[in-house]
Amino acid sequence: MQENAHGHPGGPAPDQEGDANSRILSLTAILLVLTFFFASFYPKPLILVVLSTLLMLAALASAVTAAVLSQRIFGEKLNLWDKAILLVFAGMVAGALVDQEAVTAFIEGQTSSTAGEPAASPALDGD
Repeated sequence: MQENAHGHPGGPAPDQEGDANSRILSLTAILLVLTFFFASFYPKPLILVVLSTLLMLAALASAVTAAVLSQRIFGEKLNLWDKAILLVFAGMVAGALVDQEAVTAFIEGQTSSTAGEPAASPALDGD
């Protein structure tokens, strides 16, 4: 039986599995921070809605990448499928915390404030 660089028979060394796990967790944490950063540019009532949407899109991208790379869903170490699951869970939590009445009030306030403005003039015909 062939030994790896650390003298363990077959498979990756235990510290390599830990490195892979910490890499996936680090990537997930970075994505969480980035999505919150981008969501923070939106008005306060919409932050959780945008955050939930961005997290779900990041999870979709991670799942597509995992499928293209043919990663196993139930692997010995964390992989992109696990990252996708963590992102979906975070997106669902953010979506569950959305105050629907505040979002509705904000949208209605935005539409009523623009309702008093005159509509853009149609393009002039080139006679």
